[in-house]
Amino acid sequence: MANSIESGWIAQAQPYRSFPALTGNVTTDWLIIGGGFTGLSAARELAARCPGERIMLIDAKRIAQGAAARNSGFNVGYDVPDFTRETAAANMAEYLARTRIDIAGATENERLIRDLGISCDYLPTGYFYAVHDPARFAGAAALADVLRDAGAEAQVLEGDAVPARFGTGFYRRALFIGGGGNGSLQPAKFSKGLVDNMPAPVELHEDTPALGLSPASGGGAVVTIPGGQIRAKKVILALNGLLPRFGYKRFRMVPLTLTASLTRPLTAEEDEAIGRPEPWAVLCPIKGGTTARLTQDRRILIRNTAEYRPAGVDAAGVAVRRQTHLLGLRRRFPSMTEADIEFSWAGTMAGSRGYRFIFEQASPDVFLTACCNGNGVARLSMLGRLLVQYATGDQNELLTTTLSLAQPGLLPPDPFLRIGVAARFALDRRKVADEV
Repeated sequence: MANSIESGWIAQAQPYRSFPALTGNVTTDWLIIGGGFTGLSAARELAARCPGERIMLIDAKRIAQGAAARNSGFNVGYDVPDFTRETAAANMAEYLARTRIDIAGATENERLIRDLGISCDYLPTGYFYAVHDPARFAGAAALADVLRDAGAEAQVLEGDAVPARFGTGFYRRALFIGGGGNGSLQPAKFSKGLVDNMPAPVELHEDTPALGLSPASGGGAVVTIPGGQIRAKKVILALNGLLPRFGYKRFRMVPLTLTASLTRPLTAEEDEAIGRPEPWAVLCPIKGGTTARLTQDRRILIRNTAEYRPAGVDAAGVAVRRQTHLLGLRRRFPSMTEADIEFSWAGTMAGSRGYRFIFEQASPDVFLTACCNGNGVARLSMLGRLLVQYATGDQNELLTTTLSLAQPGLLPPDPFLRIGVAARFALDRRKVADEV
């Protein structure tokens, strides 16, 4: 029986530590709002840089159980370029700049997994872009050249090598991308491991929503919480798609809701029937396509819905979208039924025009970052670290690079944004109906 709303990643990562809600009036040197990849990375960086200062992190719900524990678990240093070799000269500089940030995030995550002993099913074995219709990925070889020019490992798979690698005849052309920390992991186990190994000076509080943020007289900021206030010298907003709720960047980002499903583990007989392939992680090179994984514990993850729903999707909505997941699942593994889906859930991400970040000092004492554009594990982790470096007055080449990429293009207000995004998604899905 499918679970209508619980993330399968979170269910497998149990048990979680609990942290007390914060009440009353308190003061702190640093306040981080948001307990996902950005906030957890910022807290660890602050603990290293600001010994002796008070550091608090609050989350409106459970720490490390929001979007960080609901994504598809791709730790990406080398993303696929959105340009061809013919147009590389005009685009490569920005791609390489963005890639340096992603590689730094992916390799730092790899180091933390190793040094902290985080058990999160980490596989440093790259990932794939793959399609059902080879004609839709005619430029795979040219993209491989661009990636190799950028320093990545890249190889095109065609013919019998494709079904043999994935255990399904659905995929017929694929591009492998390795290097730069590229790999996959169980995101809830990873974020839980970051919490379990958080340096002692960081005070964690969950079920503590920030209701308002305003400047404090004499400097700093005041954050209103249920039953009290937090006065902080400096505030880090690590909210990604929720930033607009605080009045920030409403016309610079698109909050998106995605839904995914995870099956039960394959039986030994089922695994044998598909050739016992090594675990894999697959993205689609065409907008609107499907994300899929065969995990270490032999489950199949599928995510093939994305929509502009700032308020999210409730349990009934997840159940409806599970039928789309089932369609994609059966196209890849025809023997699967809805009864084989054990978990289905919703999560959020934030996108922007031109793949640009939000990364800035919003006021003298408030710093914020957002917009992973689909690479939350590596990119948001690194942006959290870099934001602390920025807030503490550091100067380095990677920080300079980040600031140069930190201004997404303007977007129209609702309802025009909602209508435009819905129309774009509908068009994308019609173009790739056979790839879902």
